[in-house]
Amino acid sequence: MNQLSKALKKSLLFIIISIIVLIFSNIFITAFVFRDISNKNELFKIERVMKAVSNALTIEGTQYTIKDSGIDELNNNRAWSMLIDKDDGNVKWSIYLPKEIPIKYSATDVSKFSRYYLKDYPVFTWEHDEDLLVVGFPKDSYTKIPSNYYYIDTIKKLPIFIIYIILFDIIALLILFFIMDYFTMKKINPTVEGIKNLKDGTLINLEEKGTFAEINANLNKTAQVLSRKDKVRADWVTGVSHDVRTPLTMIIGNIDYLKRNEHLTEGVQSKLDIIENQCLKIKSLVNDLNLYSKIEHNTKFLKGERFNIASLLREIIVDYINNLKDEKYNIDYELDDVLNDAYIFGDKTMLKRALENMINNSMIHNPDGCNIHLSSTIKDKNLIIIIKDDGIGMNMSAKNRSIEKNMYRYEEEDLLNLKHGLGLIISKKIIDSHGGNLEIETKEKGGFKNLIMIPL
Repeated sequence: MNQLSKALKKSLLFIIISIIVLIFSNIFITAFVFRDISNKNELFKIERVMKAVSNALTIEGTQYTIKDSGIDELNNNRAWSMLIDKDDGNVKWSIYLPKEIPIKYSATDVSKFSRYYLKDYPVFTWEHDEDLLVVGFPKDSYTKIPSNYYYIDTIKKLPIFIIYIILFDIIALLILFFIMDYFTMKKINPTVEGIKNLKDGTLINLEEKGTFAEINANLNKTAQVLSRKDKVRADWVTGVSHDVRTPLTMIIGNIDYLKRNEHLTEGVQSKLDIIENQCLKIKSLVNDLNLYSKIEHNTKFLKGERFNIASLLREIIVDYINNLKDEKYNIDYELDDVLNDAYIFGDKTMLKRALENMINNSMIHNPDGCNIHLSSTIKDKNLIIIIKDDGIGMNMSAKNRSIEKNMYRYEEEDLLNLKHGLGLIISKKIIDSHGGNLEIETKEKGGFKNLIMIPL
């Protein structure tokens, strides 16, 4: 889930970076295009037109004439022009003057059309021999901004304002990122959880609609296929176990019958003991296989009851002390007094089986004998049980050996590699079902240690 989340966040981050790059690219392109357009309009600047008309306008006696260069400039811009006398405000000369344009102006009139418009025509003024030259352009060709001044303080604050705008954009983009991340993860989380549950063997039924409808549909189909295969396997295990258990029971029964024969020699009696022990191991393995199949397929196998912890541990120790015939093994224990008043809710029989599996493992994998120590206490509202031996430990391959330490810890998937059969796997599953945790430590030629923690 973390990897998928990181991948999505990288994708979203890429989108945001792309947006930022796009914004700056747009700004650059806009500035470039505006500059290009401004350069193209250089020939049509108002100042150039007015200057050309003024230079082309001459007076001969009392008559004004305009050269062809001035007329061409006006024609090219569809403009008209007039000259207003500086003394009386009368129009002394004009060319292409529209009919609605007056021919006499006061100082107030000049002030108004210089800043605004003259009969909706954008007009501009130029001094010509102390008179006022006016050039007008077609309506809707130019717009005039009445105010062309700013406070100095406003200009000084402009860079700060730009910084604020940039910060605002960054914050807005971050908010956009988190919103996109939230809604994306909201959509994909059920799918991710479904994949996780599928990995754990839990049956899933994802909603097949929305963005991940196709993925969810494929996951549902995969879950159904795996479920069918698991059921076939479970049925096969049950059938094989039943087929093995029946003849095995008959063998054990016949061995017991033969052992009661007083005429058997000591050698034959020893052979029958060996056969009986091996049959009992096979029976135990078949039982473990059945139990593991139930656990793996989430079949309810625990029975809830409230029981005393110290009583359970003492019962296990007494059983081994009373029934253990091989003197190669020595079992001792150390129980904290606090356990006498400690109770746990769970399956007493299953928990006992888990602990016995660990003790049996120490015996099975130390055929030359070992000392087995069981200790228990309560720490931070957790039941702590330690079962360890001083036997040969585990002979690990070089690739699993730590360079800096020769102590190893194992997860569930590593337990089968320890060649301890199903015992440790079943023990871990039982402890997990009680909300606990099993940690295994071993060092080559240094013993084997099981650390169990179960919350009270």
